[in-house]
Amino acid sequence: GKFITEPTPGDINKSVGTFLPLFAEIAPQERVPTLQRLLQDPKKGYEWPNGIPGYSLDSAPQGPEDDTGVSSAKIWPPVEYLVQQGFKQYHEWLVAQEVAERYFNAVVAAYMNTKMIREALSATKPEFDGHKDFVGWGGLAPIGNFIEYILGFDVDVPQKTIVWHVRRTERHGLQHLKIGDFYVNLLCDARAAADAPCYLTVTSGGAFALQTVVAEKVVHHRIQEGTVTLEEG
Repeated sequence: GKFITEPTPGDINKSVGTFLPLFAEIAPQERVPTLQRLLQDPKKGYEWPNGIPGYSLDSAPQGPEDDTGVSSAKIWPPVEYLVQQGFKQYHEWLVAQEVAERYFNAVVAAYMNTKMIREALSATKPEFDGHKDFVGWGGLAPIGNFIEYILGFDVDVPQKTIVWHVRRTERHGLQHLKIGDFYVNLLCDARAAADAPCYLTVTSGGAFALQTVVAEKVVHHRIQEGTVTLEEG
């Protein structure tokens, strides 16, 4: 009736697989807050500086330590995405976004040091790891993570639906986004603060459903062909 986190006495191993039930959407709703607390626990959770590796902070190192005595825990994009998407599927958007942004910023810092992207990232330092000269799934962070969690777009092409979580204050958006047989441009003007109104300009080559989420307020729009300006917040 209990999770086994010590394969041998005193040797803790709390796998990130703990969050798999969220991703599979089989976790009871009442257990989601417990998983969130575990995720964010600064000592026993998964709040590593750069994102989510394969095990918790209080787990025994799963690999050799580096020359400074720091665990060589690595962040592999599919593992990171599994946790993000799991919380997102349970409508814990702010939890997913915080994890995603921490990982994204760490990838940017590592890229600024090396001018390249590789398939894995150190959990503690701005350094890449993995196969040399191979992006692989390392491209998830600067592309998928950026669009879905930093800019806040959730696109369902078959249903011709876009959900836009507008949180950023600088001018941002997406251009030339293909939705079936037409293209869409979505732009949010710069604003002075996160609680200031948002002015969105949407240009579309066809009809689709747009759902905006601003300061947790949800508004549904039916966008038609042409250009429309929306004020939110």
